[in-house]
Amino acid sequence: MPNRAEFITHRLINRERKQKRIPPVRWSQEMYHLAKGHSREMARVGHLFHTGRPALEGGENVTGGKGNHSPKELVKSWMKSPLHREWLLDYRVKFAAVGISRSRHRTFAAWSFSSGKPDDSPITGLAAILCFPFWLFREFFLRGRVSRR
Repeated sequence: MPNRAEFITHRLINRERKQKRIPPVRWSQEMYHLAKGHSREMARVGHLFHTGRPALEGGENVTGGKGNHSPKELVKSWMKSPLHREWLLDYRVKFAAVGISRSRHRTFAAWSFSSGKPDDSPITGLAAILCFPFWLFREFFLRGRVSRR
């Protein structure tokens, strides 16, 4: 179940979109599960990273750092970054959700989004499944976390 900070962050994103006359994004439970899982994993490993999910089907914005960041600070950091801002304000994005996790006095946030069907779309679910092996390979082999014997 999403917490208050996650819903507030979602509303603040929609406020930014409204100011630019862009339709709001609808909350998606599927996107929430992706975002929350991603934020938890970033908190577990202690750094920000992207999953590599194809932006054509959807994608994510990540932010965070030391301290207990408020929803307003999280959205502000995305809006200050040209590429993150572009995705937040993309009129093709229809469904999204925010996941926020905290660990060791750090905040990790992920905004997962999609232009496709919410929740029942096999494409976005498939994209998440296909990206996990890529993430696993990147985290454990490319970063040297597993012996390469």
